[in-house]
Amino acid sequence: MGLKPGAVYKEIFNKIIEKRIKGEINSKEDEVRLVKQFIAEKSEVLNKSKSF
Repeated sequence: MGLKPGAVYKEIFNKIIEKRIKGEINSKEDEVRLVKQFIAEKSEVLNKSKSF
């Protein structure tokens, strides 16, 4: 998905691992969906903070 290793990458990776352990995601498609959702949410927060 073009994301370079760093703090955000680590946060996403940990979220995937957590949800895998809990059985909330079970496939690569679930993981991709989670990553896209995470990025969309972070982008929304960043865009809101820029408007202030």
